[in-house]
Formats: sequence, C-alpha cells, structure tokens
Amino acid sequence: MQVTINGEPHSLTGVKEAERLLAQIEQTDDLEIWASEGDGSSLCALFNRHRGWLMFLRFEGDAGFSSRNPLKEESEGPEEIFVLSNGQVDSYPSSWTMERKIVFDAFLEFVTSGRRPANVDWHDDT
Repeated sequence: MQVTINGEPHSLTGVKEAERLLAQIEQTDDLEIWASEGDGSSLCALFNRHRGWLMFLRFEGDAGFSSRNPLKEESEGPEEIFVLSNGQVDSYPSSWTMERKIVFDAFLEFVTSGRRPANVDWHDDT
C-alpha cells in the first residue's frame, strides 16, 4: 500500500509497519496522510493538535465520503482548522471531526482491509 505523510511517500507491507510509522508521527500536530489501495480506493486523514477528519474515495475523481462525529450536533462547536502539506489551510465543522485516536484506528483498519473503515460514521458526499 502506498502512503503519503505530509507529502513524503512511504510503502507499507503490513499492519505492523503501519503501526510503527504511526507511532513515529502520532505526536505531530499537523498531519495530512493519504493511503492508496491498488484498486484505486484511498483514505485521507487530516490532523490538527486535537482532532482528526477523514475522507474515503472509492476511485480517483470520486466525491467520496467524509467523516461525521455521532456525538456532536451539526451546528455544535467551532470549525476545526487543518494545515495541509502544501500549506493550504482547510476548515471543517467540529461535528465532522473526531478524536485523533479514532482517526488513527480508522487508518489502520484501511491499511488492514483496503475498505472504508467501519468504525466511522460516514456522510456520502456525492
């Protein structure tokens, strides 16, 4: 599986390697992680200091699915700011973000299965 972390490419051959890589970066405040499966599906994980956000794409050009937090109302809380690897600043409603650990766990699930993580509430963006 091909993984890009803040623009730097990595190849992962298994879950243990993914766990080691995530352990090295888990304390980094701003992260943009992309993981791509051979069938064209990919998962994007954005992190700021406190929260994370996910997007799952079935194929290149797909509008895909984005994460939602079932514990927060749509209008609850301020927007969360995320800095992408190219310096672009994106913001998403707090209700679309989750605790960092949940997002890291979802990333590991994608690395393991190559499928949209089941531990996340998803919104169909099409």
